[in-house]
Amino acid sequence: MVASEYERCIRFEDGLRDNLRVLIAPQREREFSVLVEKVKIVEDVKLMERSNRDRERVMQRLWETPSGRVLEKDYGLFEVWVP
Repeated sequence: MVASEYERCIRFEDGLRDNLRVLIAPQREREFSVLVEKVKIVEDVKLMERSNRDRERVMQRLWETPSGRVLEKDYGLFEVWVP
């Protein structure tokens, strides 16, 4: 059985993770190749968001002391903290 372009798009959208589906489905794209390209773009953006969020968490940890105090920058150099 050969699925129509519309049916292929619907099945593809149904198989997407929810966080992608909510961004893609409202666009109502019904050309399969275009739909796939849009999903690839959204996946790349989500990956970059996650990467940036992780990097921010690491940087925040670098600036926090064991007591929870945040160190201040001094002309781009880390302040030495002595307990």
